Amino acid sequence: MVKSVKFSLFIFLAITVVTACATNTTAPPPDEISVRLKWLHGVQFAGFYIAEQKGFFEEENLSVTLEEGGLDYDEIDLVSTGQNDFGIVGGPQVVAARSEGVPVKAVATIFQISPSVYFALTDSGIERPEDFIGKRVVVNPSDLKLSSMLANVGVDIEQIIGVPPSSDLETLYSGEEEVWTGYITNQVVRARLDGYEISVIFPSDYGVHEYGDCIITTDEFIQENPELIARFLRAAMRGWRYAIENPAEAAAVTAHYSATVDDAFLLASMEAQTPLIHNGEAPIGWMQADAWQGMYAFLQAHQKLADAYDVEDVYTLRFLQQVYGDE
Repeated sequence: MVKSVKFSLFIFLAITVVTACATNTTAPPPDEISVRLKWLHGVQFAGFYIAEQKGFFEEENLSVTLEEGGLDYDEIDLVSTGQNDFGIVGGPQVVAARSEGVPVKAVATIFQISPSVYFALTDSGIERPEDFIGKRVVVNPSDLKLSSMLANVGVDIEQIIGVPPSSDLETLYSGEEEVWTGYITNQVVRARLDGYEISVIFPSDYGVHEYGDCIITTDEFIQENPELIARFLRAAMRGWRYAIENPAEAAAVTAHYSATVDDAFLLASMEAQTPLIHNGEAPIGWMQADAWQGMYAFLQAHQKLADAYDVEDVYTLRFLQQVYGDE
């Protein structure tokens, strides 16, 4: 009887010790990372907001800070100097930076097709680049795509009437300007919500293709934190898949981040960008060698590369391959 009591006491103490150890075991603190966005908060970053709000980052043991970008920020500089771990920038900017010796590299791209487009009122009859001849075209001075797109269809840039950028769409509505440069997720959406039928011309349909919103980091960060990058991309791509499948919810979540209070605009913008992100040709975030080569050749032709280099140095698929596996 005494032996039985002692044995029972031993078992009780053992269970108590194991339970106490399990109770005192704490998960490691989350890895803190910062992401510098390309622009002000908006639906173009909806997948990241979803990943945060749905706990996808938390499930990967990540604490992610999403910081606004804009005209006052140089996203590439902030990433290359270590002030941010990741940045969101356009593909051509990454290519150009790499040629200048800046050690940044793309690990994914959100927009398979850039949302930067040319557009006109449908009743103007302007439907393709050839129709730009003799027309007043609002164009940014730094825009290299327009001359290349026109040249690809046999039109000289001198055959259009270039006018300075404007933020007032009334000049389009009134016919004062006939072609605008803008984003299908912004100005085009606004014009349509204002009740106008709009014709959109994508440069990519005329031989000028570029990635939009690439996720970049540095060579050093890749070397030192490969497992963390894979976790970040796994959560981010999961967030983007959810956003694409649930556009209304993605727009509603974005409303908590964005200064834009127009729910109809946010939803329409989300719907407008979906085919540019998930075009059915590749998984969300995927990158193609020929696309990078095309951007490199484009900038080289415009003498915008400081030095020649191997295009494969500007991007890597290793982390997306881990995210998607055999999908």
